[in-house]
Amino acid sequence: MSNADRSWLMAGPNFRPEEVRRSEKPWNSDVFLLSQLLGHLQGRTTLSLYFHFCGELLRVHLSRSAELSPTPEQLSLAVGKGAVLEGKSLNPKSAMEFAVGLLGKMAKLNGIIPAAAPSPANKQTSKFLNEFYQAWDLLSAVEKVDAVVERADAVLDQAAADLRMSVDRAKAIRDAANCLSTMASGNGDFRHRFMELPSRNSQPAARSIIPVRSNDPFDNEVIKQFADQIEALRGSSILSEGVNAYVKFLWDSVGCPVFTDIKKDGAAAAAFQKLLLKLNIFDKDIRFGSYDCKGSASRTEWREVLDLRDRRPFEQWPVPFEDRKSVRPWLGIKPTFGPETVVHSPGLFGFRFIMVMTYVVLKAEGATSRES
Repeated sequence: MSNADRSWLMAGPNFRPEEVRRSEKPWNSDVFLLSQLLGHLQGRTTLSLYFHFCGELLRVHLSRSAELSPTPEQLSLAVGKGAVLEGKSLNPKSAMEFAVGLLGKMAKLNGIIPAAAPSPANKQTSKFLNEFYQAWDLLSAVEKVDAVVERADAVLDQAAADLRMSVDRAKAIRDAANCLSTMASGNGDFRHRFMELPSRNSQPAARSIIPVRSNDPFDNEVIKQFADQIEALRGSSILSEGVNAYVKFLWDSVGCPVFTDIKKDGAAAAAFQKLLLKLNIFDKDIRFGSYDCKGSASRTEWREVLDLRDRRPFEQWPVPFEDRKSVRPWLGIKPTFGPETVVHSPGLFGFRFIMVMTYVVLKAEGATSRES
């Protein structure tokens, strides 16, 4: 593979060398599974010297680029020639699934990796957890890769049929995700984390409608923790208002909603705080970050709006590109789920993911119920 190809692979959103793949779908980390089977210390060795062909197949599968499709002869080699394959058509997706599945079975038989856990939809999980994972699966199938409307609609119809979902609901889920994918904050940056689709024909990368999914075990535990509680709040104004406040005021740089105007945003801040408490997040686990100087009048006003005690501490957060002595009445509300580290807040990304998917499911539910 070329240096450009290797750079593309290692820069992908699913390139996580520290993880063992536990999904049935191929992704960039599969290269490290191949490395383990070949006895290589680094994935770079596998890519640069040995597994050229499978690396290219992985790229084809992920980018879905017609220009990179391998030849029928290469596909035959990928899945192994034999009488069982005679008369059967081959395509990049089936070849990649065959290769990854075979390597996964070999790794499990040799004790390199444990048996893959069943997908969340097959587990005995809450109704809401199954529902929002199903919505995520739908978005993965209908990501914005086709400029031709007719083709995009055909893909959505097929994905809805595969998931036993009505086409109207599938469209509502797609539209809700697209709304969040394109939502920007005041400085023009995107509010939410969505996957980036590989560029096609040297064009800029396209923003996907697939929310970036959490992969840390602790994040997944946080998701499970709140799924049942969200289901219990289904249909309540507490849930809808709190989630709406979260997605509309989120600052990606701090990983939590930031409310910039006491008079205009006070009700939204109170709704989000109320949702956190209803989700059984203890008051001691909720952080309040202020962008104004300590002792300013705005902190007193925020305490009144949120009904906080006078001695409730507000952390001093620096305003981006501004004087640290700023008196702007901005307030961030951040839940915590584990000991804070220098680089991240454990469980916060899992919380972000379930809030985004809750918004998508609720918005789609509202759209489909109005149509019915």
